[in-house]
Amino acid sequence: MKSSFILLFLTFTASLFAQEERVSISGKTKNNYSTIENVHVYNKTSERGTVSNPLGDFTIFVKVKDTLIFSNIQFENQQLIITESHLKNNYLIIRLKQKNNKLEEVVLIESKNIAVDLGLPNAEKVPLKDTERKLNTIQKGGTIDKLQAWASGDKKKLETLQGHLEEDALVAKNKKNVQIIKANFGEDFVANSLQIPKDKIDGFIYYCLPKGIMPLFEAERHLEIVEIFTTSKETYLKNTQ
Repeated sequence: MKSSFILLFLTFTASLFAQEERVSISGKTKNNYSTIENVHVYNKTSERGTVSNPLGDFTIFVKVKDTLIFSNIQFENQQLIITESHLKNNYLIIRLKQKNNKLEEVVLIESKNIAVDLGLPNAEKVPLKDTERKLNTIQKGGTIDKLQAWASGDKKKLETLQGHLEEDALVAKNKKNVQIIKANFGEDFVANSLQIPKDKIDGFIYYCLPKGIMPLFEAERHLEIVEIFTTSKETYLKNTQ
């Protein structure tokens, strides 16, 4: 018992000293013209990160041979391995290169909705599907209509179908959110920094959606999303092996 306690204490102490080896270093993210905010600064070695502020300033703990990855949706990712010189200067100037985003070809298709062309009322309103229209008729109908639907079993069937439609809508929404998160953080960041295989990136982000990453994204709390990614990756990869 006593030896186990001593071993645990030594392990904890070693871990504490290992953390103390890292020192705080500051820096600024820039391009050729100005500073850059919201750059994700991720220490791949310690699996800790931060985000540059509106002035491009950031602070992070590092030690020699730590690998820092800088990423932003509008700029190319940059990697830096910490050296003794970096620690001596205690300040980093990170210049990021603008991405050359090529615009996809736009194909114009002639409108087939004559009602829209004529400017008729409700022309742009998406028509209800057959299931939605029938269920809407039952719900807004009188007592006789509802009794007839109940007797024939149509209402229960239609409500079941409506449930499937709502599930499909939720799936479509989640797929859209996955693409938003992936576009913002960058596929390279998820693949290289988090070590998620590229063919599993969409599934990993989908796995993290219930953990509240979309509200955090809308609140621009990106660092908290990185922490969720970091703490979730091992479980996800283990369950998808």
